[in-house]
Amino acid sequence: MTDLFKSTRMVRRFLRRLDGAWWRVIILWLLTLFLRYGLWSVLLFASIDASPAQSRGREQTPFKDGEILRYKVNWSFIRLGTVVIEQLADSSEEHSFQLRMTVKSTPSLPFINLDFVNRTLLSFERQSVSEETVMSGEDRKNITVYRYDSKRRQVYVEETEQGGTVRRDSIPTDSPCYDALGLFMLSRGLNGSGLSLLLPTLNDYAINPTEIRLTREPEEVEVDAIPFPVKCRRVVGNAKWVGKSFAGMKGSFEGWITDDEAAIPLKAEVEIFLGSVTLELESYERPGWNPLDTVLNASKH
Repeated sequence: MTDLFKSTRMVRRFLRRLDGAWWRVIILWLLTLFLRYGLWSVLLFASIDASPAQSRGREQTPFKDGEILRYKVNWSFIRLGTVVIEQLADSSEEHSFQLRMTVKSTPSLPFINLDFVNRTLLSFERQSVSEETVMSGEDRKNITVYRYDSKRRQVYVEETEQGGTVRRDSIPTDSPCYDALGLFMLSRGLNGSGLSLLLPTLNDYAINPTEIRLTREPEEVEVDAIPFPVKCRRVVGNAKWVGKSFAGMKGSFEGWITDDEAAIPLKAEVEIFLGSVTLELESYERPGWNPLDTVLNASKH
């Protein structure tokens, strides 16, 4: 960020000295940003910087030690499985959280078998990947680890099975990228902002873009976990990748996030290899959060 401000001051000095050539300086500056930071990071910076924080109405604080969100996953009237997302403050790094997502399909289903844990370290300031670990199988001994190296601009990957290394690889990247939990928390933090983002997303040994649009229009949503409708803002997205480990998740998706400081995702609809499935909040643990406050605050406006 400091380098960017220095570049801005340099451009202003050049503009004072140049007459008709000012547009050349602007083009050169934008081209430098593009080459240095990558197209995705420039778009992300421009989108966030262009919208004031107060446009969201209130600041979201999605990080909360001890939060546990449990979702049921349905395909039509068939329950496919359960997704549990947990937060735990990381004592080794200030303002950082360990997030863990556990995904299990319903044991009796013959056509789908998912059982894995996705664990990542995220901070308040940045929700991009620093290290992500995916553990699959009942014994959790099939492990894939992604580590981002900002100096070398690489994501290093190591896969082990039953304790033995089966694959080592590296993925070049010009900017920080996001995993599933990073996208989850970023959307919560920017809920209701009206931003449209293009985010480089790490999945299955590759980085591909995810489009996200955070709407401002309020909507009422009902889920089993809460006995009354709750005011939410909708997130609309498009995954330009196929998540093989996520039951073939791909394409368009949308979710509904509570319009309060906690920014709890209540419901989502995503595409997998079977078709459209729905994730719905089934139970929650969030210290200090009462969804009734959202309803009462909404009635005052």
